[in-house]
Amino acid sequence: MIVFNQYQNAFLLGNRQHRIGQNLKVVSTYRHLLFYDGDGKSQTKFYIPKDGDKEHQENVAYIADYLKKTSGVQY
Repeated sequence: MIVFNQYQNAFLLGNRQHRIGQNLKVVSTYRHLLFYDGDGKSQTKFYIPKDGDKEHQENVAYIADYLKKTSGVQY
């Protein structure tokens, strides 16, 4: 489970709500948004597919737009 919290400017992963987002790098491909947090082997990595129902596609577009405008994120 992945939750984006815009107030914390972070993604919360899993049931324990592990917070990532301080060294966030995002790569947009045709099918996915790829996320990398940290450096080297200790990186947290995950992706969000862009394909899905209309609501999912709107959520992904909102997240991508928000991240493009956020100064602390390398998009």
